[in-house]
Amino acid sequence: MHKFLIDEGCDAILIRTLRARNYDTKSVAELSPGMSDLDVLQSAFNEQRLLVVEDLDFGELVVRKLLSTFGVISIRIDDAFRLEKAARLLQVVNEYANQLENAFTVITLDRTRVRPLPSQSDKPDDSDE
Repeated sequence: MHKFLIDEGCDAILIRTLRARNYDTKSVAELSPGMSDLDVLQSAFNEQRLLVVEDLDFGELVVRKLLSTFGVISIRIDDAFRLEKAARLLQVVNEYANQLENAFTVITLDRTRVRPLPSQSDKPDDSDE
């Protein structure tokens, strides 16, 4: 069963929903408010947790800058649809369970996109720079 780290900017309904389904869920807002995005990403990676976010910054970090991640789920659903947001997260976790690790997943109200990320061995070696 997956473990989750919920970013500080995420709706609290996501935390409650995952915990109600007995998922091991930690919240940045509860553990270390104000933690930098890089530290959040590193913490999720170190603990092998899927990172759930609602902002675009993490896409830049893991897709463009190729920083290490265990997996990121980016939810792009307006707060006006809070219940649907929580339901969609559970739906994706169930339907795509085997594809979420080492991937950048985007969830909207009507679409899910799972983008596999390069493995550690496929990433460019920074040691030559």
